[in-house]
Amino acid sequence: MKQFFTLLVITACFHYSCSNDNKASATTTEPAVSIDEAKVKEEDALKKAKEEKEKKMEELKKMTPYSPDQLKSSLPKDMDGMKQRNLDAHSALGYAHAACEYKKDSISLMITVNDCAGEVGATQYALNYWSKLNMPEETSAGYTKTIDFNGGKAVESFDKASNQISLAYMVNQRLLIMVTGKNINAEDLKAKAQKISFKL
Repeated sequence: MKQFFTLLVITACFHYSCSNDNKASATTTEPAVSIDEAKVKEEDALKKAKEEKEKKMEELKKMTPYSPDQLKSSLPKDMDGMKQRNLDAHSALGYAHAACEYKKDSISLMITVNDCAGEVGATQYALNYWSKLNMPEETSAGYTKTIDFNGGKAVESFDKASNQISLAYMVNQRLLIMVTGKNINAEDLKAKAQKISFKL
């Protein structure tokens, strides 16, 4: 009989110990985020981004577009000792566009300016800037990434085959600027781009 009571006490202690271990485990384990919750968060983020894009496009559509001559006059005549060349400006595609080149030794730069105001211009904003934001890509041929630049966001791209790097960013809430350099590194290209002032 004594052995029976001893066995009963040992069994009770064992069950009590296991019960406490399970409780401790339950209190320290944090609830995992379910797949459904993660999907909802992702969909909310995409919805918010889409709403911001549509709002910006509506703002651009209401703006009066610049003329090609206005954009042409905004391009710098000189870039760190490199003279402006091959200046071109038109609105053949339905929005004002201007571009020019600069060259010194093996380094060459091209600056293009697109006015994103008006119906067609707003589409350019969506296709050539917004759609590329936060869409990083890296392959053996080069990369595309979004960076902080001049208080906003810029899309930096590099093509290894041509040793060409480009920076696309917005100025004055409406001008889509692309600065493309050959035989120049990313930091030097950004430094040159920061010196450009587009006064319209």
